[in-house]
Amino acid sequence: MPNRLKAAQVHRFREHVALYIRNDQGDAATVYLTRAEAVTIASNLNRCVRDIKARSFVDSLFSSTEIKPEA
Repeated sequence: MPNRLKAAQVHRFREHVALYIRNDQGDAATVYLTRAEAVTIASNLNRCVRDIKARSFVDSLFSSTEIKPEA
């Protein structure tokens, strides 16, 4: 599997949630999320994990979710 997680960090930066991700290819990025964006991402990650635990891949009810930045 390409681009596997090598490291991740979550920290607070002022009034934002900072998310740093580095993959095993050496690529890395930090994104700064609003509270609402962070909650939306966390909720979707949890829904995906629950689906993985409950169903096989072919029976999955989870679909890709686009998370748009706040205006």
